[in-house]
Amino acid sequence: MPKPNKTAPRTERPITAPVFLRQHILRMTVTQFAAALGVDQSVISRYEDKGLLPEHHHKTVIKLAKARKIRVRPEWFTAVPWDPRAGVPA
Repeated sequence: MPKPNKTAPRTERPITAPVFLRQHILRMTVTQFAAALGVDQSVISRYEDKGLLPEHHHKTVIKLAKARKIRVRPEWFTAVPWDPRAGVPA
C-alpha cells in the first residue's frame, strides 16, 4: 500500500509592491536584490512579506532602474500596477 503524500500544497505568495519591483521591473533574484541594497536575503523576504520597501532604499532602486534604462515610476514603491499572472497590460 502506498504511503500518503505528506507534503503540503505549495501556496502562491501574494504579489506585493517589493516583489513586483524586484521580479518584474528590475528582473533580479532575491540574492541579487539583497546584494544591491546591501542587506541580507532574509531582510528582502521581510520587506516582500510586509509589502513595503523602506524609503532609505528608494535611491538605490532608482539608480538600479536608471542603469538598466528603465523609466522610474513612483507607484513602484507603493502598489502593484498590474497583476503579472494575468499578463502584461496593453
